[in-house]
Amino acid sequence: MENLMSYDEFINYCVECIATVLRSEYEVSANKIHKTDEWVVDSFFITKKGEDKVKRIITVPTKEYYSEYAKGEPIGEVILKVIKETEEIAGENTDFINKVTEDLQNMSDRGFMKDKLIIRPLSHTKNQKLLKDYYFRKIGDIALVLYMDAGSHRGGVMSVKISLETMKDWDKERAFETALENTAKKNTPVFYSFETAIAMGKDSEIPSRRKHIMDRETYRFKESFTNSYRLSTELGVNGAAAAFYPGVLDRVAEVLDDDLYLCFASTLECIVHPVKKSDKAFLKRHSAEMSKDTRFTPAREFLSGLLYVYCRKNAKVEVAD
Repeated sequence: MENLMSYDEFINYCVECIATVLRSEYEVSANKIHKTDEWVVDSFFITKKGEDKVKRIITVPTKEYYSEYAKGEPIGEVILKVIKETEEIAGENTDFINKVTEDLQNMSDRGFMKDKLIIRPLSHTKNQKLLKDYYFRKIGDIALVLYMDAGSHRGGVMSVKISLETMKDWDKERAFETALENTAKKNTPVFYSFETAIAMGKDSEIPSRRKHIMDRETYRFKESFTNSYRLSTELGVNGAAAAFYPGVLDRVAEVLDDDLYLCFASTLECIVHPVKKSDKAFLKRHSAEMSKDTRFTPAREFLSGLLYVYCRKNAKVEVAD
């Protein structure tokens, strides 16, 4: 039986094989993209020789393919799968790749970037190494990070963090406020009781009148018997950011007629509880416990284990004492 290649050897072999298939006009290299401090995605950089352009980043599930190889599938068959997926991604959407390339080349141009700036929430506690080179606003242990919206591709939402070096000539505070406004326009906030979600069922769509809280004319509030509400966005991706959209928490507090306790276990959502009807000590314990339970919150989606409070008097999100 042949000696099993290590994962790094497998990646290098993939690079050699992809380069052979693409022939001598392309350069291929392996690269690791740090989504967070703990979430690292293996990707291939492919660029045409002689072109001074940003490399095309091709991301394939190399760890899954390596697992197939380690379980006994012939290396030739596994590599063919890797090459096939790489070719499909590289060729299926040239217009999208060219657009992202142009955006990356113009990233330092504040005027060009104005409409592309967005905010994404990350755990500051879990990503201190990653965040040292990027611009963010810190609230408790949550980092609201400045990104460039790169559109959607293959069913996923694409974005790129904006480095401090890129922003060296920018008005950073103004850029951040612009990004918040853009994020709110691109991804509509939704707010509803947990009972509403349960009543609608897993595969049913919650009616807009029951979730679009910022639409004052059509929104119809339904009270939660458990005093638990979900604040997120229409897409759900980075839904916790909705709590920081201009005017959203003020509107939620108006609807509930109370100050708010906020739980941010996941980047996908913020769980809201009215202060007068909630047990702060219980919520603090629950937030800490949820942050440690990967059955409910995968490590890559973890945001915070702290309990936050929003007071209408000062219109500010703070860590609950």
